[in-house]
Amino acid sequence: MSGARPEQAVLSRDTDMSKTAETRAVIEGMVDGLNDHRIADIGEFFSQGFSWMGNTGCGTKDGIKEFQENWQKPFQAAFSDKVCVDEARLYMGEWAAAFGRQEALHSGKFMGVEASGKRIKIRYMDFWKVENGKITDNWVMVDFPHVLAQLGVDVFNGHGWETYDRGEKTPPSSYDRNRKRLMAVEYLKRGKPDVERAEDDAKTKAVVEVTLKDIELRGDAAVRDLSAKFDNYTPASFKLSQTEIEGLIASLSDRELADIKFAQEQVRNFAQAQRDSMLDIEVETMPGVILGHKNIPVQSVGCYVPGGKFPMVASAHMSVATATVAGVPRIIACTPPFNGKPNAAVIAAMHLGGAHEIHVVGGIQAVGAMAIGTETIEPVHMLVGPGNAFVAEAKRQLFGRVGIDLFAGPTETMVIADDTVDGELCATDLLGQAEHGYNSPAILLTNSRKLAEDTLREIDRLLKILPTADTASVSWADYGEVILCDTYDEMLAVADDIASEHVQVMTDRDDWFLEHMTCYGALFLGARTNVSNGDKVIGTNHTLPTKKAGRYTGGLWVGKFLKTHSYQKITTDEAATLVGEYGSRLCMLEGFVGHAEQCNVRVRRYGGINVPYGTGAPYRDVKD
Repeated sequence: MSGARPEQAVLSRDTDMSKTAETRAVIEGMVDGLNDHRIADIGEFFSQGFSWMGNTGCGTKDGIKEFQENWQKPFQAAFSDKVCVDEARLYMGEWAAAFGRQEALHSGKFMGVEASGKRIKIRYMDFWKVENGKITDNWVMVDFPHVLAQLGVDVFNGHGWETYDRGEKTPPSSYDRNRKRLMAVEYLKRGKPDVERAEDDAKTKAVVEVTLKDIELRGDAAVRDLSAKFDNYTPASFKLSQTEIEGLIASLSDRELADIKFAQEQVRNFAQAQRDSMLDIEVETMPGVILGHKNIPVQSVGCYVPGGKFPMVASAHMSVATATVAGVPRIIACTPPFNGKPNAAVIAAMHLGGAHEIHVVGGIQAVGAMAIGTETIEPVHMLVGPGNAFVAEAKRQLFGRVGIDLFAGPTETMVIADDTVDGELCATDLLGQAEHGYNSPAILLTNSRKLAEDTLREIDRLLKILPTADTASVSWADYGEVILCDTYDEMLAVADDIASEHVQVMTDRDDWFLEHMTCYGALFLGARTNVSNGDKVIGTNHTLPTKKAGRYTGGLWVGKFLKTHSYQKITTDEAATLVGEYGSRLCMLEGFVGHAEQCNVRVRRYGGINVPYGTGAPYRDVKD
């Protein structure tokens, strides 16, 4: 490089490599002592003039006594049950270095934060100099910002560059790669960091894996134990009899039953229109060659209808009724008990939708039993329906063993709005979906700072009067976000990147978003409609992709219950010969001799052409 620069590596310039073994012995003895939590006699490894130099937050210590009193003792008071892991150690002459982590329990006050009982990771780097068998200098870097972040303190006040990594802010030099332009995106409110969400997902995955294995090993006994544990429900039979179903339906009022039938009719009507658009085809692509496909219903489907926290009547329409329109010959439906018993409205919707079997069992045990099978439940070919994080993870783990509709986990909603609407409307639409559960993301995406700030104030006001605020407030605190963009193009780019399940659009250009958005579950265009319409009654299906799955799939619809199978036939000797000749040569091009012979035997029999065994058919002009 050109120009002057400071002299480099001054401290280690005269390193005596013959000292490496001695340095290693001293450092390993000292580290073993620290791992044994020795304090009083640790001084045997340090010189009298020992200097300890830490990064900001650690401070500097002169002499072993100051090191013990002003570092070791307060650190052990703040963190107990420590496990030290040096991920790497390096030795070179009088010098040694290490980096790694401590895993410890936050059991005492640390930098103003009272003991939390959390188990955290403390990352560090150490550099030592050893002279005459003693440590004379120790340079230390401890990642205290990361420690504090695990304890809920952001020392950077939202301005750390990790916000770029998590996608919460866009670096000044970043741009929308699809449109090759700079973007300015600001988060007025952020949800739980991605790393914490990933930790939650990992815990869920582990629970589901163990539970599914238990169901596979113990069948009905496992299902019964799980139902007792999570729902406190252990009937003589989880499957409802026809008499029980009729009794539950009879307990509903005429008005309730009429409302259920009205909503189900809307769903059936739209599903039927979709089914009518799917045609079997057969076409003669060349003389004597017939190609076609048939749409065949999946032969057995398990429909999961959530209902432990709120009885999701509408989910029965979306899965059971739609499967009926598709012509599925065996439909089994499962729903958890509500307040300790079957919910009459949900059972009515399942029965009216066309379910052939109804079981009152929920959670992992329901989808596991339907997919794996038990002594009393014959396994299905496909699982459909939404659910909580555990149900969604169970479907993910069972995929392959059975088909699934899509990954439909906890509800997500996004409101895309500009100053054509007000904060009350946006806040109402966000909280209306946040009340689903404690982990339901709700995002406002806007180009109006005034609307963003008004919405935040309205959310605070509504949470004081919303009966389900206990749920919605937690979801909003942990998963709610308010994102401010400069332009509609930026709003579009951010929305497609998030790929939310429900996207409510209330702008001066709603149809522009319909035309240009590519990644979402379902769109709700204009202030006159809303996500609840889609959830309950309007007719589109509410089982939709979550966790960015909208990038590669749409929601549940009648087509999900149909398998499109192709077929072919050849009706003339001439076509069998011509196609066989091309097939033979193309198989040999790939080295598949057995494949080629499948073609050659037909060329010989139907074309009278003697193709030597294991060779490609000779080319001939069709006119010949």
